[in-house]
Formats: sequence, structure tokens, C-alpha cells
Amino acid sequence: MLRALAAHDEREEIRGADHLAELFLTEDRRAPLSDPAKRRWILQNKISPGAYEFMLARTAFFDHVVREALEANLPQIVFLGAGYDTRPYRFKDLVGHTRIFELDAAPTQLRKREILEQTATPMPEQIKFLPIDFTQDDLQTVLLAAGFSPAAPALFVWEGVTYYLTAEAVDTTLAAVRSLAVAGSSICFDYAALSSEALNEEKARKLHEHLRSNHPDEPVKFGIPSGRLEGFLNERGYRLIRCVNSAGMEAKYLTLQDGSVLGKVAPLFALVHASVKQPAWKNEAITMNESDIKNLRYAITVAQQSRQHGNHPFGAILVGEDNRILLEAENTVVTGRDPTGHAETNLVRMASLDYSPEELASCTLYTSTEPCAMCAGAIHWSGIGRVVYALGEGDLYAMVGASPDHLLLPCREVFAHSQRPVEVIGPVLELGKEARAVHEGFWNKSSDLH
Repeated sequence: MLRALAAHDEREEIRGADHLAELFLTEDRRAPLSDPAKRRWILQNKISPGAYEFMLARTAFFDHVVREALEANLPQIVFLGAGYDTRPYRFKDLVGHTRIFELDAAPTQLRKREILEQTATPMPEQIKFLPIDFTQDDLQTVLLAAGFSPAAPALFVWEGVTYYLTAEAVDTTLAAVRSLAVAGSSICFDYAALSSEALNEEKARKLHEHLRSNHPDEPVKFGIPSGRLEGFLNERGYRLIRCVNSAGMEAKYLTLQDGSVLGKVAPLFALVHASVKQPAWKNEAITMNESDIKNLRYAITVAQQSRQHGNHPFGAILVGEDNRILLEAENTVVTGRDPTGHAETNLVRMASLDYSPEELASCTLYTSTEPCAMCAGAIHWSGIGRVVYALGEGDLYAMVGASPDHLLLPCREVFAHSQRPVEVIGPVLELGKEARAVHEGFWNKSSDLH
């Protein structure tokens, strides 16, 4: 309702841009929008103090961040708890080739899609609606199964959500986003800026009382203490790009033509845009040669053989310092009835029988797909000094689809805790098509990685 009211504001300089918001209102709630007197009455009598001003500012802030991403041709934008967000439709002409993922509860998405279709609202072709229960479903699994690429930058839009989550739920979401994101990715969200001054300020106190009386089922659970934002973000792997507090909102988004300010925003609110910091290993320079490509192609061939033999399509080979292939191993999970029979663990078992850790330190393990956490652990214990893989685990899980067997843990993160140096190269994008081809048509039969 607030965004719809804002779109009808008579003051052009602060008027809300969401002209589609009223589509989602019932007819009786839409009726007063065309009458200035009725709009003023609603704002004075039905809206909590400062909420209209905050909604104007918040909408403008998020509009700017999303528009900025689209104009930069960012490959992906994810709307977390999208609700009735209309930016993909309002900015349709800017979308270009950007893939849009909207995540929300199934009933909300169903109603939204029905209304968009009934009103013939143009939608980008590449938008995907992903139903999700944020309390039970795994965000990474849902996104990867829908085709989200962990190798491409993305913007995550998280508007109007954090207040109602526990601190643990906020941390879980931020961790999931960070694990999916590469350099150039960012997240924008709003939050409660907690301080004794903010909580005791008259407008904030009235707003809190209004929310408690009118929305008892949605108590505010989460906030970040004032002055702690940068530390909060840094501890969770993010770097602050910009933050707008209540005073900043008033100056930037609520200033009228005569220089006066429309109204006060309760100091309880803040808006933030932050980039995802990359672990050191994500910035490593990749050093490959023609032999690496040749050996990887052979590992992919072994993966194809594994599939032909009734097992999962994974293969690995061990190559010595002289570039001679020493061993090769297929996946044997199905025929061996052994969930640990991954290609890499099978290879490590054989290698450990034939070679000492000192000999293995100069060897390279080539594998068709990134080693899982179990295989990475086995490689560590074997002493193998170098790993090269073709397909990343994120791309694998995108093909597999939803599965309880997903264990999203990059092998580099496992090796980062090793006391032995393990050089890692991958994914090798130029072999991505060949590596994916081995899996085509396999995982629609079963999403069981074991």
C-alpha cells in the first residue's frame, strides 16, 4: 500500500517510482489512490509514524542499486524474499541478458504471477520464479538447481526482510550468499540500527508501539548496533560500499523543491550495499600448460567410461612429475555399493599402495569434476601436491538439481586447513562444455550423488 501511495504523491521530486505496486492491491484498497484527500487521510490515520518517509527512501535506494547493476550488464540478480517487488518489470528495458531469480513463498509467488498475467504486465523472458521455504530449504541448492552460476557475478537484493529474522537466520543467509558469490558480487539490504538514542527517539518509539499493536505476529528480532556495521560485515566476509542512515535518507530522497524535508525517518532504519570479499584462493593466478589440458581431457574420458560401466560420471588420473600417467580410477559407487567410492578416493587408495607421500607430493591429480570434501580430505592425507579439475561443484549441483546429498564446500576451503601445500587449478572454463557433456541426461534419472 505504501509504495502505491508513494507513486501517486503530488510532489514530483519525491514521488515514488513503483507505478505497478497498486496492481497487487484489492479493489477496495486501490480505490482511494485517485483521491488526494483520501490519500492524505490514510497517511495521517492509518500509517505508522515515519513509515511512509522510510518507504519512499528505501524504494529509491534499492531502485538505484538494481538500475546500476542492470546498466552495468551484471549477469545475475537474485531477489531474496521478493514479495511484490516490481523492479524486473519496471526496468524490463534495461534487463538485457541479465538473469533474474525471484525467491519467495509459493503462495505469494502464485498470486503475484497470476496478477502479472491477468494485467498483461510484460516480463523479462529470463526471469525465474523459485518457490522456497527459507526456514527449511537450502538457498544454495535452490539457486544452483535453477541455473544460477557460481562462476558469474551477481547482485542479491534483500529488502524488508532482516527485521523479522533471528540473528542465526541472518548469518545463515549471508554465509550462503558469500559461498555462491564471486568477485564483483554484492548484496543490498535494510536493517534496524540499534542504539539507546534511536530506541528512545519519539518517532521510533511510536513506530515500535504501532507495529507491536498492529502486527503482533511480526516482531522485530534482528538489528545491528550503531557503529558496528563495518565490523559486522567484515566478520561475515563483506566489505561496505555505502550505508545510508535516517539523516542521509532525508537529505537524499525526501528533500522538496523549496529545500524543506518531507518528514523525518525514524533513526531506527538504515540501508546498506556491500560487496562480497573474496578468499585469497579466489584471486590466485591460474598457471596451466598444454599437458594439463590433455590430461584433463583424459580424466573426462575416464568419467565417460565410468558412466558406461553403470556408475556415476566421474573420473580421475594420477600423473607423475615426468607427465607420465601413473594411475586412473573411475567412480564405483553403484557397482561397488560403496558411497565412498568416488573416483578420487579410489585413486588415492591405489596411489597410497604404490607410492610414498614424498613421491606423491610431486604428482598431479586430474579429475573431471571438483573433488568433494571427502575426496579433498583423502588427497590431503595422501600427500598429493597438485589438483586440477575441469568442472566446478557449483556447476555440477546446478545439473544435478535438488538433492539431500549436496555438500557445498569448495575443495580449496578444505585444503586451506591443510598443513601440506596443495596447489589447486580449476574450474577450467575452456573444458566446461566437455566436462558437462559427460553428465547430460544422467541426473534426470536420479539426483543421488552417492
